[in-house]
Amino acid sequence: MKRAWFKDRTWEYVVLVNAGLCRSGNALHQPTTDGYEQARAFWVEHCELELTLDEAVEICRRCHRLAPFCFYNGNTFAAIIRDCIAHAAGLDRSQIALAKSLAGHMVAGTAEPEEIRQFGQLLRDIDQGIPTHEILQSGSCRIGDRVQTPKGTRPGSLSKSMPIGRSLGNVIRPVL
Repeated sequence: MKRAWFKDRTWEYVVLVNAGLCRSGNALHQPTTDGYEQARAFWVEHCELELTLDEAVEICRRCHRLAPFCFYNGNTFAAIIRDCIAHAAGLDRSQIALAKSLAGHMVAGTAEPEEIRQFGQLLRDIDQGIPTHEILQSGSCRIGDRVQTPKGTRPGSLSKSMPIGRSLGNVIRPVL
């Protein structure tokens, strides 16, 4: 699934995203002396290329690591990749939701190895035309099953069934 993911997202767009995040977070919006020019050149070199989604995520991750701005580098590039995914044609709602979550964690550098594996599997499923809802069938988990969030922050047991794509925040009963 190669696309020009960043075609309409120039470096000026990146700067505007960061400025908006800084404004809403009451933080200084300013370029860094160390990473700004290197990140800008890297972005400009890659923003018009046809890339796989995995490659696009890696570009955002590398730009985040270069730290072109004083604040909100991770949020800036995670927001950009999530926006790209949200506007991708040919993906179903479940694929978009899952890809946005996993890609955001990967860009921010907080993804666990299991999440990175899940992202790779999602991309393979998309390439093979397998809709995510066929993988995440309701009924694959039953009430009372032990479950946890992908990062393991909220273990518990399933207390009620929810439609695919809905948050499990209110349906996981903590296991004591």
